[in-house]
Amino acid sequence: MPDLPMQYHTAYEWQGNAADGTITIESHHPLPVGTPHDLDRYSPEHLLVVAAETCLANYVLLIAQMSKLEIKAYRSTAEGELQRDENGAYRFKRIVIRPELTVRNATQTLARKVLDKAHHLSWSPVRSVVLWTSNPTPSNQRRLRRPGCDRVIAYLVSDVP
Repeated sequence: MPDLPMQYHTAYEWQGNAADGTITIESHHPLPVGTPHDLDRYSPEHLLVVAAETCLANYVLLIAQMSKLEIKAYRSTAEGELQRDENGAYRFKRIVIRPELTVRNATQTLARKVLDKAHHLSWSPVRSVVLWTSNPTPSNQRRLRRPGCDRVIAYLVSDVP
């Protein structure tokens, strides 16, 4: 891992039409950005949700590798809930991330530990966590809290023989 602190640089350029813009990041293809209503451009809201989702995935895969957990498949979906506060400013109330891991049957407990640790280490703009197993019931759902945490993450661990 690189030394900290790490620096990230981006550049935004307005394209001269409505909210159409382009984000450039050194050595990457330009990214078309706009508002949530622009179907052919990424909105800041989508980028924030995908940043939280990707960060969690990166941590899960890194911690799994360090823990010798063999992940057969990983995918996730995410959704963010945007609301207006009392001052009229927009804020994310929560981001729900639903990772799905496929692991060997004998490693489900380790998979849950990896997900818990990834949650506690990953960056997120909002806070609260709900963890689901493959057959969610009130008895096997767990709510984890860390100080100041309202982020929501759900997970599904599937078995393979």
